[in-house]
Amino acid sequence: MQKVLTIVALLFFHGLAFSATIFENSTEDSTKQWKTASKHSVNLTLNSINNRAQLDAELKENGLQVNHSRFLVEKTIKLSNLDGNYKFIRPTNDPYISFFYGAHVFRYWIISDKKIIFSSSSDSVSILSTSHHGMKDIVTSNYRGGYMYNETYRFGVNGYQAYSCQANSVSEPAVIFDCSKESP
Repeated sequence: MQKVLTIVALLFFHGLAFSATIFENSTEDSTKQWKTASKHSVNLTLNSINNRAQLDAELKENGLQVNHSRFLVEKTIKLSNLDGNYKFIRPTNDPYISFFYGAHVFRYWIISDKKIIFSSSSDSVSILSTSHHGMKDIVTSNYRGGYMYNETYRFGVNGYQAYSCQANSVSEPAVIFDCSKESP
């Protein structure tokens, strides 16, 4: 009973007890039904990449035309309680371009009409129903070393900032720790 109460308290403390997931995407999710990213979305996204020459080299090496919009897709998402046009941009998974992926993570960007609001790479990403300063909370999830790490981001005066991190043992889900302060 003590463990159950501890888990409930942790969830409440981290603000997750009353939030629902309104959008979720992970590395291996199909992108077949997604819209090809607009030229504006592609430009914003690619301008944030430091090693773009590496991407172009991989495309050429695989005999693919350097047409970046072919490799990025987008979905309109609800990121704010206010008016605004927000898009989730990610790489397609067919064709698979390794530049956008890690061992089991994928790169992604959330953009507005004018700029990148959030970008990261993880196994999965969720947008929650809870919000701060008018923008929805974001959770990234990564699996490594037998643990699932969930990092929550909240919007503030400087954009999205890490708020909390919680890790769960994959083999013993009841084993939870605050990964922003310690490691297993």
